[in-house]
Amino acid sequence: MENKETIEKAAEKYNDKFQENAGSKPPYIKNQHIMNHFIAGANYQAERMYSSLSKARNELYDKLPTGDIDAFELLKLIKIHLQKLDDLCGNK
Repeated sequence: MENKETIEKAAEKYNDKFQENAGSKPPYIKNQHIMNHFIAGANYQAERMYSSLSKARNELYDKLPTGDIDAFELLKLIKIHLQKLDDLCGNK
């Protein structure tokens, strides 16, 4: 089972690391301002990724051929789009 962390828990960890790097000593105080900026940044990145993936999906759909096509050509087209999706997701 995969361990998924909530954005709030990630923001708390970021807050702690920020305070540690600033020279603060544990226990760290929750700085809601820092955590809100972290959450806003994560949401912005998620929206951008979703938008990019949606655009890539629409591009693939628009370029899918209608009618007869060689299976090799179809596989080439799909491979190109899978590579684009991997790049968007940070997979190499």
